[in-house]
Order: sequence, then C-alpha cells, then structure tokens
Amino acid sequence: MPATKKIKKLTASEVGYPRFKPVKASVVKTCECNPFALSSHARAREALKFGLALDDPGFNIFVLGEERSGRMTSTLEFLNNFVADRPTPDDWVYLNNFRHSNKPLPFRLPAGQGRRFYNEMNKLIVQMQTALKLAFQSKDFQAKIKLKSDETQNGITQQFGAIQEEAHAYGLELGRDPQGRITVMRKGEQETGEKEAGEKEAGEKEVGEKEVGEQSSETAQKAPSEADEHIAAIGQKLIEKMALIAQEANERQIVFAAWVDELGRNLGDQTISPYLDALNKTYGAYAGFARWLTTLREDILDHLQLFLGEIPSDESKPKAVPAPNTLEQRYAVNLFVEHDDNSHAGVVLEANPTYENLFGRIEYEQIEGNLQTDFRMVQAGSLHRANGGILVVRAEAIAADAHVWTSIKGALRDREIRTEEIHRTNGVTVAGAPRPEPIPLDVNVVIVGSPQAYYAFFSADPDFQAYFKIKADIDSDMEASPANMACYTALIGKMASTYGNARIKPDALILLLGEAARMAGHRE
Repeated sequence: MPATKKIKKLTASEVGYPRFKPVKASVVKTCECNPFALSSHARAREALKFGLALDDPGFNIFVLGEERSGRMTSTLEFLNNFVADRPTPDDWVYLNNFRHSNKPLPFRLPAGQGRRFYNEMNKLIVQMQTALKLAFQSKDFQAKIKLKSDETQNGITQQFGAIQEEAHAYGLELGRDPQGRITVMRKGEQETGEKEAGEKEAGEKEVGEKEVGEQSSETAQKAPSEADEHIAAIGQKLIEKMALIAQEANERQIVFAAWVDELGRNLGDQTISPYLDALNKTYGAYAGFARWLTTLREDILDHLQLFLGEIPSDESKPKAVPAPNTLEQRYAVNLFVEHDDNSHAGVVLEANPTYENLFGRIEYEQIEGNLQTDFRMVQAGSLHRANGGILVVRAEAIAADAHVWTSIKGALRDREIRTEEIHRTNGVTVAGAPRPEPIPLDVNVVIVGSPQAYYAFFSADPDFQAYFKIKADIDSDMEASPANMACYTALIGKMASTYGNARIKPDALILLLGEAARMAGHRE
C-alpha cells in the first residue's frame, strides 16, 4: 500500500492574504514613482536604454508584456522621461519645385523656425507685390517705355504714308483682305475679294494679286489692256514695298518687346532684391535654402505678370501637369511638421497605424467637378511627427496590415519617409498630383505587444531581426522586496490620486498588496 502523506494543518494567517508591513511614507516619497523602477521591469529598462542610445536603424525595440499588465502606459511614461533632455526635432516645410511643380521639395529648419518662415513668406509676397506695382506704374518707367516705343515707330509711319501717297498718285488704295494679306485696288473700290459672275460691270477688273473677274454680260473673257497691265505691275511693286516695311516693323516690334522685357526684369530685380536678400540672410545658411532662394528670384522675374495682376500667356494654356498659377499657390509654404522651440524630442503613439496615418496623405478639393490638388495639400503622418524622436505602435495593430508592416521595414531600411498614394495605384490619375520628394528618417520605433503576438507574427519574419534587434521583456511577477514594495505603494497612491483624487488608507493598501501576491501565486 502506498504511504499516506501527512496532512499539515494550516492556520488562517497562512492561507489568507499575506499581510505585508506598510512602507513608511518617508520612504515612499523618496522612491522613483515609475513602473520601470520595479525589478520586474529591470531587463526591459536596460534593453530600452541600450536600444535608444544607439544611432542605428536596426536597433529598434519590441516591448513584451502580458495583457492588462499596463505595458503601454508604463512604456510611454518611461519613454517620455527618457527623451526629456533630448533636443527638439527640426521643423519640416515643403516648398514649390519651380522646375517640376509636381515634385515639391522638403526643407529642414530648426524647431520654431518653420512657423517663422511661413509667416515671413506670406508677408513678403504681399510686400513685393505692392512694391512691384508701384515700380511698374511709376512715371519714370512709363516714360522710358513711351520713349522707346516712339523710337521703334519712328520712320515706319512715314514710310507707310509715302507708299499710300504713291498709290494715290496712280488712283490706287492699299489695304488688307480678311486674311490679312496686303491688297491694292482702284481708289474708291470696296475690297470684296473675288466677285461672282453677274455682279461685275463690263470692263471692271481688280489689280495687284486679284485675277481678272468674269464679265456679267457675256461668258467670254477679254484680254487686259496695256494700261491695266501697267497698273497691275505698279500695284505689285507697291505690295512688295509694303511687305518690306511690314517686315521691318515686325522686326522692330520683336526687338522692342525684348527690350521692354529686359527693362521690366531689371526693374523687378531691383525692386525685390532687398526683400529676398533679407530672407537669404536669415535662412540661406540652412541646407538647400540658398539654392531654392535663387530659383525663387528667377521664378518671380519670370512671372512678374502674377504680381502685376495679369495672366501670363504661357500659364493660361492647359498643360498635362498644371503648374500653380496664383501667388498663393506658387509661393506658398507648406508647414509640414512644426515643433515648439521650447519643447523636447517627442514620443508619438499611433493608435491606428494605417498607411496614411503613418506615412501621410495628399488631400484634394473638387472644383467644377474636377479633383485638384498641389503641394500645399500634402499632409504629414505620425512617422513625420515622430521623426527625430520615438514612434510607438501596438503590435496587434501592425500585424493586422501586412502592407503597413512592409512599408515600415522599407522606411527603416532606406532611412527615408515617402508619401505615396497607394490607394490610387490602379485608379484614375489626377493631373498634377504631387509626388513629394522623400524626407530623411531618424526615428526609434518601439512596438509594444504580448508574447503571443511576438512569437506568432514578428519572430517568424526573417526581416524582423534585422530592424528590431532589441527585445524588452517585462516580467509578470516580482519579488516582494522593500524596494519593490515602496515603488508599488507609490504607484498605487499615484493611480488613486489620478482617478477621483482619492487617498489610499494603510489597511486598504495592505489588502491590495495581499491581493497582488495572490494573483502572482506566491506569498513572497
């Protein structure tokens, strides 16, 4: 027969809630009130510190914790405390690419400077428009135009007059037909083109370039007289002289137009230079800005009509990719990502990590039944806002969308953020839709999830270890040591004050600590 085990009698104190000694209030006040100060979080704490200290796209972090363990709340609190002394990330703006309007250019500015640049550009455009209108309407500029115009026309009018007088001497008139061709006809005769048979009187003929008309009284044609041939020859010579004068006039007009354009360009450059020089002095030292400001100057001089309230002929024609054709569109600043210059590196939690929420989107507006957009409507995603800081996402949400997970790995691999319209890949293309140049990526990604999600989805991905080399395990249990008890007591007190500004009495605190031990399945 098997030996019977001896039954041990247990007292009520041995089977009831363990009664831990209350921690002194002075000790609670001095301990760090943070879940990551607990010994259960020690490994995760060291792993997080190690991963966040490295500037390497492969050392991103996966925080593992059981469900309902407060893993996300405690992780966010730790991360916010960790980055408190880090510098504020840069602002980002998108500006018009004047050479390729559907490929806007990103520019980096120190925190707070993005809003300043945005305000200064808006103010600057209005100031330059006012200054240019005053300059082009000035008496001095208008006088120069008139003087040059008179010089251009000088002699042309007299030459036309001399030809007309010569024509009158022969009883002829110079004119133009509906097609704009120079014609010569007898004085007093209406220019009607080739007349129909039956409407001409006997003997009436056109000279110059016109053929002999049909006679109204008979079908046979009469041979022209010597006088008619002489007049026709004179008319032809007059037409040739007129053509030469017209050609000279056109050539002069082309030269005049080029001169006016150059004069206006020089005046425009003189007018806008003080404004742009001041802008270059403030922002020219930032990467890429000096070059963009140079192209800005050239574009303004190429589109002075916009500032003067005129519609440029080249902009009024339809194009395959319509360029921004108003001052607001062309010279706007898309304040893409803005940071307070007094803040610190951010921790961004993306609760719904869809592709657009992470990588940004392009908005559209419907005008007269057509969808229209431009670089001003490119919107940032949470990955842009976390750039320079930390992005936090839930493992289960990422695992639900394979394309988003692939895109995150691609961004970490290439170290850049691309804003693409994946929903339009197989749809109707919108003319002029922006394809923004990518923004450099410098971010720590922290995925928070359960061990089940980690082993079922992520660890099976061969690329996962390449980009998430750090695993931060949060233990579900911890020793009931004095240090843990003090921190745990402080956390319970903090939670009570957060929810209803309550206070935990000592007996209630002892009961809660005993309940925690029972949940852990260990009296110590």
